[in-house]
Amino acid sequence: MNALLVGLALAVGAPALKDRPKGESPILGDWALAEWLQHGTKMAFGEGSGVEFLPGGRRLWRDGPGGSDERQYKLYPKTSPAE
Repeated sequence: MNALLVGLALAVGAPALKDRPKGESPILGDWALAEWLQHGTKMAFGEGSGVEFLPGGRRLWRDGPGGSDERQYKLYPKTSPAE
């Protein structure tokens, strides 16, 4: 019985998990393009295509090993599913 009480006391006193900082976007980083569907049709893309999501709503789109194109993005996390 004492072990049960000690276990309960430790569980209640344990610190809670910390939430992600509010300003940090959960998609920041470099993402490789694995599949591209446009209106349900598979589209061709070059090896090395992808997008890098940067702070401040900026993203770099890469179409293969060539150059990149900077664009913007906006997240809507409160929609279901998130957009």
